[in-house]
Amino acid sequence: MTFRATEDQETDNPLVNSTGRLTVIKEGSIVLLNGTGGALWSTSPSDFVKESVAQLLDTCNLVLLDSGSGNYVWQSFDYPSDTLLGMKLGWDSKTGLNRTCKSWRNQNDPSSGYFTFIIQLDGLPQVIIRGGSVIKNRAGQWSNSQICGNGEGFEAFGSVKLPDSSGQLVNVNKSIEECEVACLENCSCLAYGTMELSTGGYGCVTWFQELIDVRNVLAENGQILYVRVGQVREK
Repeated sequence: MTFRATEDQETDNPLVNSTGRLTVIKEGSIVLLNGTGGALWSTSPSDFVKESVAQLLDTCNLVLLDSGSGNYVWQSFDYPSDTLLGMKLGWDSKTGLNRTCKSWRNQNDPSSGYFTFIIQLDGLPQVIIRGGSVIKNRAGQWSNSQICGNGEGFEAFGSVKLPDSSGQLVNVNKSIEECEVACLENCSCLAYGTMELSTGGYGCVTWFQELIDVRNVLAENGQILYVRVGQVREK
């Protein structure tokens, strides 16, 4: 089994013999130790738990369970290596996790290779294969209507300065209602709004990465930003 740690950990530190040991720390982490007890790899659960247990599912997904609630606090399917086996790909707007695939260095070395399979979120999301920093192949635009949970919607925030729109998608042919539908159908879409165009009229703006530089302003200078939320609050 090939493990891939989070981006801020060393992912190419192999276990060179059979003396390793996989253990679960009570507070909620899985740790791979070498023969001398040194940590080669570990998980980084997002939540602290009092008691946890590791379980290998029939899908080959290694999960870390909160014994109290039964919820997953970490799962190996969030960190694919070179193969997708029923896993999700792309950015999770709720956790900020960006799932990518990475090639092996060569046929005999499973450490990180030259090629990355990723959903690029700049502008209209698209599936690409990148060799280093160069796009080697582009599979086309990505529209996922299935990274979405039930009950999602948008919360309106009025009298704000809209987020930085550099690299975002502007569609001048969509109404605000059509903009909402388009954003809701794409799990990578964080928010939408309208922007006044210099040529007259308004354009639909959708944000896919981060909502940068949003702030309250005077009512007469502000606009309405519709932010994706897991569950719309009742009015």
